[in-house]
Amino acid sequence: DRAYALSIYLTRVMVMFNAIVVVRFFKAFRGQPRLNTVLRTMGACLVDVLHFMLILVLVMLCYVVAGQILFGSSNKEFESLWTSGQTCFRALMGDFEWLSM
Repeated sequence: DRAYALSIYLTRVMVMFNAIVVVRFFKAFRGQPRLNTVLRTMGACLVDVLHFMLILVLVMLCYVVAGQILFGSSNKEFESLWTSGQTCFRALMGDFEWLSM
């Protein structure tokens, strides 16, 4: 039990360390003119990307719920919202067994 808690803690520390390293890379980009252009471009399009992600999540949520309602009783891959979400994400990525449907 203690080892499991320690592994969870260390996983979170590693995630935070990676985030800090990425932020430091972006900070270093400011010193290079061409990389600074990339950084400014990413900052300018951030709002548009966030709006796109919001719409994508809402559309995927509709497909997840529809898949669970339509196929949940007859297909194991859609039996819960979680598995339906995983199946819809796999279908979006192109990794889906169409013949099992």
